[in-house]
Amino acid sequence: MIIVGLKAESQTVTFNGDVAPIIFNNCTKCHRSGEIAPFALTNYAEVAGEAASIYDAINNRRMPPWAPDPSYNHLAFERTLSAQDIQKINSWISSGLPEGNSIPLPPLPDFDSTNNSVQPNFSYRIPEYTIQSAQDIYRCFVVPTGWVNDKKIKAIQVIPGNKACVHHVQVFWDTTQICNQLDGADSLPGYTRFIGTGSDFSKLIHIWVPGSELFFLPSNFVFNVPAGAKLIFQIHYAAGFAGEKDSTRVNIFTNQSGGTTRGVTIRSMINYNNIENGQPFVIPANQVISFNASDTLNFTYTFLGIFPHMHLLGKSMKSYAITPSNDTVRFSDIPEWKFYWQNIYQFTKAIKIPAGTSLHCEASYDNTVLNSLNPHNPPETEVYGEESSEEMLLNFFLVTAYHNGDENIIIDSSFYFNNATQIFSSNTAVAYPNPTEGNFMVDFSTDKSEWINISISDLAGRVIRNRTTEIFSHPGKNEISFSLDGLSAGVYFLSLSGSNIHCVLKIDLVN
Repeated sequence: MIIVGLKAESQTVTFNGDVAPIIFNNCTKCHRSGEIAPFALTNYAEVAGEAASIYDAINNRRMPPWAPDPSYNHLAFERTLSAQDIQKINSWISSGLPEGNSIPLPPLPDFDSTNNSVQPNFSYRIPEYTIQSAQDIYRCFVVPTGWVNDKKIKAIQVIPGNKACVHHVQVFWDTTQICNQLDGADSLPGYTRFIGTGSDFSKLIHIWVPGSELFFLPSNFVFNVPAGAKLIFQIHYAAGFAGEKDSTRVNIFTNQSGGTTRGVTIRSMINYNNIENGQPFVIPANQVISFNASDTLNFTYTFLGIFPHMHLLGKSMKSYAITPSNDTVRFSDIPEWKFYWQNIYQFTKAIKIPAGTSLHCEASYDNTVLNSLNPHNPPETEVYGEESSEEMLLNFFLVTAYHNGDENIIIDSSFYFNNATQIFSSNTAVAYPNPTEGNFMVDFSTDKSEWINISISDLAGRVIRNRTTEIFSHPGKNEISFSLDGLSAGVYFLSLSGSNIHCVLKIDLVN
């Protein structure tokens, strides 16, 4: 198959030698048996058979599913293809899909082993639920924790019970009886709720979408959850799976160091109440309309991430800040709103936002028949609300009170150091043997006891392995083991991040 209009730039680009590593590392995690993607991409025949749809998806930036525009602001742990990767796939397609039989096919990554070495402190599974409709369903499940003491949550891991139908999961905690009452009023496990939990007191702490790994907060930051809290899992089941069963699990990792921690909250700081010029939040039928919302901070905060939120009429959303010194701080720009792929996005490093800063959001909505997700046909006038027939304009931020030096905290060090050979601040670190055949040791020194986040990134800056919550350093020299088993030979970067160490080491993996 040839895609008309593509110019073949190289006759040497092959599937085995060039395209397979790109597909396997960026697409196959979801595009394989038992996962949510509609077709598999695990070998030459499958990829070649979908070449036209792959070409369309990657050149129109629909896949991998990453809504924010990297040209506006890079966010942590981006799931995007580089321009070089896209051009390589385009060249392969234009040259006739050569397989490259003389070059061995690289092995598939061991997707299911990711983070398996990290043991959670708590693990909760929802009751088995049978999906009742062929349409999209949003179902909330209340899970008692039995916690008699306050908890400091450092990381969260969602493990779908049925990967083919679980589209996304939101994790909340709540101390009221509201969710229990809603659950008790439904004869089946859980209760149906389009957005949120039905309780205004529920606190969001995580959003999982296909392809997500272990979500961990940087350095010594935690979610503080009070004793007696229940966990509420809101699960979106994709359309077309009536009769399927699911029992999704959520693993909770708590801080075990006993050292000083900093509480983080997900706080709404721009919303429909902040629309400029007194414009009401009303979206007339058969119109495309835009709103500009803004608010001013009274305190200085450290911003760690953003969660932009709209419903089905959403068309685009851009968020930024203007400081008292008139500097513009870019947060995120989603030029094509994707309701089914919304996420909490962490920044590549912590951002100091001083008091007096104005926060801004530019949001547009399409309430016409051209919007395929419009809940009404013909369109109806929409107002603010949590139901699917209503709309929202919200910017949540992952924030904490500012401490001196927070702006130096790096969240995704691979973004800053993916060309580094060794970078560290007042600490020393070394990996050996390096080059390595897979297993190696890392020695590093630090001045204090703390939990250390460790990740492995590839040359494109994609984080492909994480180890967190299990590495606790002590003052002086520390030694840990690490493995790159299952990865293809090449250059990787190991980053260590804590409140007192920010270090990246170049690792050469050889066969």
